[in-house]
Amino acid sequence: MFNLIKQLSPNRITGKLFLISTGTLLTLAFVFYVALYLFLPSFYEQYKVAQIDEALTN
Repeated sequence: MFNLIKQLSPNRITGKLFLISTGTLLTLAFVFYVALYLFLPSFYEQYKVAQIDEALTN
């Protein structure tokens, strides 16, 4: 276990790659989550309103 931690230290290339990859993935996940949180409710509301309008006109 200690050997694995030693290999992932920021001074080695594997540690740097791990930290960069992890940081990039977490940042992208956060950006996607915020985008979905902000845009999906309004899209869903428009979709449901269109469905109701279509049902009432038929």
